[in-house]
Amino acid sequence: MRLPLSPEGDSPRLTKIMESTQFEQLLTALASQDSPTRIQAAVDLEELGDPKAIDPLIQALDHADSNVRSWVGSALGEFGEPAFKKLLPLLKHHESSHWRKLAAAALGEFKELAVEPLLDALAVKNEVSEVRREVVYSLGETEDARAAAPLTNILLNDPSSEVRNASALILYKVAGNGAVASLIKALADPAKEVRETAARSLGDLQAKEAFEPLVKLLDDEVDEVRSTAVFSLMAIGDRRAVEPILEVLNDKYAETRSNAAWALGELKAKQAIEPISNLLDDSDERVRFWAGWALGMLGDNRAYQPMLEGLTSLKNWQVYRSAQSLGELGNREALPFLMRVELRRPNIARMVIGAVGKLDGEKAGNYLITLLENANASVRAEAIHALGKLRYKPGLPFLQGIMENDDGQFWHEGRGRELAREAINLIEGL
Repeated sequence: MRLPLSPEGDSPRLTKIMESTQFEQLLTALASQDSPTRIQAAVDLEELGDPKAIDPLIQALDHADSNVRSWVGSALGEFGEPAFKKLLPLLKHHESSHWRKLAAAALGEFKELAVEPLLDALAVKNEVSEVRREVVYSLGETEDARAAAPLTNILLNDPSSEVRNASALILYKVAGNGAVASLIKALADPAKEVRETAARSLGDLQAKEAFEPLVKLLDDEVDEVRSTAVFSLMAIGDRRAVEPILEVLNDKYAETRSNAAWALGELKAKQAIEPISNLLDDSDERVRFWAGWALGMLGDNRAYQPMLEGLTSLKNWQVYRSAQSLGELGNREALPFLMRVELRRPNIARMVIGAVGKLDGEKAGNYLITLLENANASVRAEAIHALGKLRYKPGLPFLQGIMENDDGQFWHEGRGRELAREAINLIEGL
C-alpha cells in the first residue's frame, strides 16, 4: 500500500528511510581506502548532522593521511559539545599515546570550549612529546590569549625541541606582538629547527625589534637558518638590511642566494644590481630566476629575457613573478608576450593585467579594452582598474558604457559602475 504523502510530497516515514539509507552509505564511504572518498563522506556527514556519526568520525581520525584527519576533525567540530565530550576522555585517559595525540589534534576545532582542557593536558607531567606537540598546535588553533603564557614557557623551557618548535610556530597566533621578545630569545635555541621557526615567525610579525638579532643569524652555521633569516629581514622591510644581505648573496646554500636576490629586489637596492647580475649564471635554476626577477624590479634590462622565459613556465608562481618584474621593467616589447598569458587564475590575471597597465601605449590600452568583454568578472575589474592607471583616453567611451549599463555583471550590482567611475576620474585627472 502506498504511504500517504505529506504536503511536500514525501511521507515522514519515507523521508526517514531515505535519510537512514544515506547515512549507512556515508558510513561505508567513511571506511573507504580512498582518501578523497573518506573526506567527502566526512563533509557529507557533517552536513547531515546526525549525532550517530560522532563515533564513526572519531574512529576515522586514525588514518595515515593527514588531510583525512584534518577534514574529519573539522566535521567533529561542527557537532559541538556532544563530540567534545566524547573526545575529551580520549585525551585525558586513553592508555595509547597515539589516541591521546589524535584527540589533542581534533580538539583544536572546538575553539574556546577546548582551551582549559588543552592547557590541563599541557601541564601533565611525563606526557610524551608527540602528544604535547599536538596540544600546542591545537592551542594555536583556538587563538585564545589564555594560552600565551603557558606557550611562552614551553618555547623557552620545554626539554623537547619538537614541542619548542611547535610553540615557536604558533605562539604569535595567541600572543600577537606579545610573542616578539620570547621569539627573539628562541633565536639562540640549541635546536636548528627552533631557530629557523622563530626567525620565520618574527618575519610573519614584521617585528622591527628583531632586526639586529636576525642580522646576527645570517652567520648561523645551519643553511636553512641563514636562508630564513634573509626572508624575515625582507618581510620586516628595514633598508638597513641591504648591506648584510649583500654579504650573503654568494652564500654556499642556493636558497640563501635566491632569498638574498629576492630581498634586494624587494628593498629596491640599486647598489645590488651588479652583484645580482652575477647570479644570472648561477648553477641553481631558482637562484637564476630570482636574480632575473630582482633585476627587473630594479629596472635593469638584463632581466628582460629571463622574465620572458618565466612567463611560459608551468609554475604559476614563476608566471606571476615574471609578469610583476616585466611590469616594473617597463619594456613595451614585453606586451605581446604578456598578452599571450592565460588569465584563468585570479592572481596571475591581476599581475599580468597590472603589468600591461604599466607599459603605456595604444596597444596596451586596446588590449585592456578587449578584456572588458572577458567572461571572468575579476579580469574585467582588473582591466578597468588598469585603464584608469594607464590614463587611456580612448577607453573612456567603454568605461562610460559600463557606468550606464552595469546590470550586476561584476561581483554585485553597482560594482562595475564604481570601478568605472574611479577609472574615469583618473583618466580625466579629477
